[in-house]
Amino acid sequence: MQIDEDGITFTFYPNHEEEARKFFDAYEFGGFDFLITSERTGLKEKQLRKCRYCKKSYPQVKFDNKAHTIPEFLGNKYSISDFECDTCNKLFGEYEKQLSNYFGLAIPANRTKGKKRIPSANSYDKKISAKRTEFFGAKTAIEIASTNNEVGNIQYNDATDSLSLKFETEPYRPIDVYKAFLKMALGLIPEEFVEDYKLSFDILLKKELSEKLKDEMISVYVHNFDKAYNYNGIVLFKKRADCTLLAPPFTMVLFYGQSMHQIYLPLQKEYLISRNGKKISYPLLPPVLPEKNDEKLKFSYVTERLDSSENKTSTHYLSIVHTNPDEERVATDVDGNLKLSAQFNSDKITKIIIIDDPDFTFQIDKAKNIDG
Repeated sequence: MQIDEDGITFTFYPNHEEEARKFFDAYEFGGFDFLITSERTGLKEKQLRKCRYCKKSYPQVKFDNKAHTIPEFLGNKYSISDFECDTCNKLFGEYEKQLSNYFGLAIPANRTKGKKRIPSANSYDKKISAKRTEFFGAKTAIEIASTNNEVGNIQYNDATDSLSLKFETEPYRPIDVYKAFLKMALGLIPEEFVEDYKLSFDILLKKELSEKLKDEMISVYVHNFDKAYNYNGIVLFKKRADCTLLAPPFTMVLFYGQSMHQIYLPLQKEYLISRNGKKISYPLLPPVLPEKNDEKLKFSYVTERLDSSENKTSTHYLSIVHTNPDEERVATDVDGNLKLSAQFNSDKITKIIIIDDPDFTFQIDKAKNIDG
C-alpha cells in the first residue's frame, strides 16, 4: 500500500486480482483518514459546532475535548474532528477500551505510542507480557517475553525465519468492539448520508438497542500479515450506484500494524428493508500488501462475529519475520546476558526484543569474554 499526493494505491497478491476487481466493481472510494503528523487545521469554532452523533449543538453540549477520529491508543495524535461533543466522546471512550482489550499485545508489539508512551500489556492468561525496555542503548525497544521463562509460548519457524506467538486477549464485549469500528466509519461518511444511517447512530448511542442486535453482518473480517503497514488509518468504501448486488451501502477497512480489519455498515433502513428474504452479497477487500514487493509475504484470515453483548476473550496471533537473514544468531541467558560459548537454540526462545530504530547497530567483539 502506498500513500502520496496522488492518493492511495493498493497492491494485491497476483492470484487475488480477480477478487479485487469484483470488490471494486461493487464499491468505490468514499473517504479515508490516515494518521497525520501535525495538528489538523480548518476546524469550526466551538460555538459553531454541532455533534454528528447526538445532533446537539453548542451550547447544549460542550466541545472542549479533542475528539480523535481514530482512537489515540492506535497512534492517532493529530487527526481530530469538530463534530463530536464531549458527552459522546466520553461514551465512545468506553467502546475504545473494549477495542483496546481486543487488540491486546498487538499494541505494544507494533510499538504504538498512545497518549504518552508505548503501553505495557499482558495476555489474559498471563503467559506472555510486552513492555518497553532498554537494550544496549536502544531506548525504544519492546520486550515480548514468556512469563516465568516458559519455553513454547514463542515459536520459531526455521523455514520462514520468523517468530510467532499466540496470546489470549483481555475480556471484551464484541458489540462494543463493533461500535468502536462503527464510530470511526460514521465519522467518515459524507454529510448527505448521515440521516440515512439514523439506525446506526441510534445503536451507537443507546446501549439497550445492543441487546436486540443480532445479524451476521455485524462481524469483523481480519487479515494478518508477517509485516506491518507503513501507514495506519481507515478507508471508507461506498457502494457504486450501478452495482446490482444486494450489499451494504458502505464498508470500512482499518489498516493497523500487521493487520487489516474490515466491517460492513448494514444498519441503514432502506438496505434492511430491501434485503428481507433475499440473497446478500459480501464483497470482501482482498488482503492489501504492505508494500509492492511483498508478494511472498504470508498472511492468515479470520472472521469474528461481533453481535454479542457477553464478555469474551479471543486467541490472537502475531508473526514477526526476521528482516536480515545474514545476521549471526547469538545466545543469551534468561536475563539477556550474552553467552557466546552457547549455541543459539530456536526451540528455547523465551523472549523477543523489537527495536524500532533504523540507526541502531548491535555488534559483538568476540575477542572479549562476554559469557558473564
